Amino acid sequence: MAFPQYMDYKVSIARGQADATLTSIHAYCNTMSATTGLVLGPKNLYAMTTPAANTANAQYMRLTSSQAADATAGTGMVQCYLEGIDEDGANLAEAVLMSGQTPKTTTNKYVAVNRIWAYTCGSGGINAGDIYVTGNADSTTAGVPDATSTSYACMAAGDGKSSDARYFVPASYTAYVYNVVTGQNHSTDNTIMRGYIKEPNKPKQLLAEAVGDKSFKFDVPIKIPEKSYFWIDAYADASATSADAIVQLVLHTGD
Repeated sequence: MAFPQYMDYKVSIARGQADATLTSIHAYCNTMSATTGLVLGPKNLYAMTTPAANTANAQYMRLTSSQAADATAGTGMVQCYLEGIDEDGANLAEAVLMSGQTPKTTTNKYVAVNRIWAYTCGSGGINAGDIYVTGNADSTTAGVPDATSTSYACMAAGDGKSSDARYFVPASYTAYVYNVVTGQNHSTDNTIMRGYIKEPNKPKQLLAEAVGDKSFKFDVPIKIPEKSYFWIDAYADASATSADAIVQLVLHTGD
């Protein structure tokens, strides 16, 4: 079924009249960095290495927490559910039993991680620490990735889900971005956010650039093909600035 060409496609999707789902990506950072090229996320500490652009780079992932309570017998998060992409670009997911600050390795190999969330929890009802997903060869100290490590997803303490501004479009799907909203808490527009698309074997493309609070509503949605990567990087000239972004897209089966 082709992508609907009528304006009220969101209603049609909600009614089950289209082979598509509505998806929202919400990302934030409470302490922005002045370093450019960092993916907007809770810790805003990792560069966009576009690992998912090359689907030959599948690897086991490792999950850690900054708090020991996020463990099988702990009061925090017991199991973390991970949604990722396999070496063929297809969706792949699993639940991982946490072990606090000690890395736990996934059963499957991934080229990208789209999101993680608290699957089961102890008496605390939520994740006690910051949860990180790193590569199999990356190192951590007390559950926190070292400066040379790559973080593929981050769930801030108490959030229950990851809040990273990046998304890999699975194989056999097409994403259509129809709305992007950015915001900051600073009195002056000092936060720069740029949305990018990286298609396989092509240079990255700038989707939109925002300075401060902005809203981009695309009457004609931006098409992101299968096995492509979308992300927002952000930086600010005042480290105390917090920023957030919401990306709304339609994930459609086929083209």
